[in-house]
Amino acid sequence: AEDLVDYTAPSKNGLVLIGNEFKVEVTDLKAKTKYYYRAYVMLNTLQILLGDVKEFTTLEPETPANGHEYVDLGLSVKWATMNVGATSPEEYGDYFAWGETQPKEEYNWSTYKWCDGSYDNLTKYCSSSDFGIVDNKTKLEPEDDAATVNWGDAWRMPTKEEQVELITECNWTLDTMNGVDGYTVTGPNGNSIFLPMPGYFSDTNIEDIGINGTYWSSEQKSDYSSQAYVIDIYNDGDISLFTNSRYYGLSIRPVLP
Repeated sequence: AEDLVDYTAPSKNGLVLIGNEFKVEVTDLKAKTKYYYRAYVMLNTLQILLGDVKEFTTLEPETPANGHEYVDLGLSVKWATMNVGATSPEEYGDYFAWGETQPKEEYNWSTYKWCDGSYDNLTKYCSSSDFGIVDNKTKLEPEDDAATVNWGDAWRMPTKEEQVELITECNWTLDTMNGVDGYTVTGPNGNSIFLPMPGYFSDTNIEDIGINGTYWSSEQKSDYSSQAYVIDIYNDGDISLFTNSRYYGLSIRPVLP
């Protein structure tokens, strides 16, 4: 156990008053260590009011999987701390068409890997003859999963159900990280990840950067096979499960089962 932690210099340690509560960010603490703290008010040089002694224990850091870090939010899967192609949580990373594993310069049906030029001529992952060759495959196979291919077998793209869980079981707060707008997503256990808003790629253009963030799931929409499920977030607080045409270049936030 460590001694009482003394954070008395607001200008140095970021002590702020929110309503009737003080908030301070404490850094450089040891992992798996119990710390004790209490608040105090110095009325003058001879009189000090002391609060109750409280405690907390720091968590053990998560071990990176194939070199990529993750956070346990208290959900059914663990979520990566950053997007595929990014080197920090706030970076946008790469953009992928659904079922493709490498970024490219142009995103439309004519360049999409799993069709013959149009949305109704799909060659893989199709559940209706109205959209192409039926194979009744609704979830990406590992070789077509950009998270698995780029980060290794431990990782994959989230399912529709896992995206719904992230939306409904977590608290989403508009936030900024190193000047990048996005959402801090806090799980039931108090841990959190940051999701930036990278916009999306259509044809050769990136649209809605800083306004919208759209993240692929691993599942196509079975009754409309040319689309796949996504988490769709906007800077006006709108967060939903939606579907997008599979040719769009979107972001991927991997999960660890």
